[in-house]
This record gives sequence, C-alpha cells and structure tokens, in this order.
Amino acid sequence: MDIKSQIRPDLWDVISSHYEKQDYTEAIRDALLHVNEIVREKSGLVDKDGVKLMESAFLGKNAALRINKYETETEKNIQEGIGFALKGLMMSVRNPISHEKLSYSEEDALAIILYVNYILNIVDKSHG
Repeated sequence: MDIKSQIRPDLWDVISSHYEKQDYTEAIRDALLHVNEIVREKSGLVDKDGVKLMESAFLGKNAALRINKYETETEKNIQEGIGFALKGLMMSVRNPISHEKLSYSEEDALAIILYVNYILNIVDKSHG
C-alpha cells in the first residue's frame, strides 16, 4: 500500500524521511510529534505536552478545543472519545518510544499513521 496517497500532505512531509528509510519507529514518533504541535498551536496551550496537552485540549467541561457543539450525549461521547484516543496514543505509543528502545514494523506503522491521519482530520475541525 502506498501510504503517501492515503494520508494528508502535511503528515507525509513530517514522516517521509524516516518512513522511506524504513525507520518505522521514528516515522511514528514524527507523526505523533506533529499531532502534538498541531494541538498545541490550535489550542494555545504552549506550555503543555503529550498526555497533559491532550487532556487540557479535549477533555473536561473546560476543554480548550471542541470538535462539536458538546451539547448532546453523543456529542459529549465523541469529544471525550477523541480526547481519550489522543491521550492513549501519547501514553501507549509516543511515550514508550521516547523512553525505551522499541521497534515497530511497517504494518504497525501503517496502522498507527493512518489512525493519526484520521484523528488529525477531526482535530482540524475543532475550535476554541
């Protein structure tokens, strides 16, 4: 599968160097750092990073970013689900890569990067 044609150009730009060298772990790290920067810029939470950034940006009644009107139970579930998904990506993928010597396969990288692409498209629609 040609990942380049499946993801956003901005995401490809940040992962392409490592992905093309088959350094899939670093490509994943690049993708998640990109998510972090987009959320930081969009939310204005420049002093936060990773898990704390995702919590402040998307979770709770005073979240910095809303992906919908946050009125109905469904809207609240979607908002919190995206917040937990982002928090989970930071906790289960980005942080372990940063603290231990881990190696991801091309298959893992493809799945994670495609999911990151999906989440970024939702983040794009968020507002403060």
